[in-house]
Amino acid sequence: MTTTAGPIQRASYGLLWWIDTDRDAYFAWGYGGQFIFVVPSLDVVVVANTDWGGLGQDTGGSNLSHQVLDVIVNHVLAAIS
Repeated sequence: MTTTAGPIQRASYGLLWWIDTDRDAYFAWGYGGQFIFVVPSLDVVVVANTDWGGLGQDTGGSNLSHQVLDVIVNHVLAAIS
């Protein structure tokens, strides 16, 4: 199964991990926008924990996970690499 997840254009799923094939990275995606993002080539692990309680679709709750992924991929990893 390949899908798009926010800023990640090609993500596959297997063995309870998502695989970002463009970056050779792996990530676990938990409830409420919790992430563990592993990039072996950069020797880096990024962990994000959010609390989307009280957020509805009209306040961005449905897109919070994609926003967190955007911060990880386009800001944190960009600053490291």
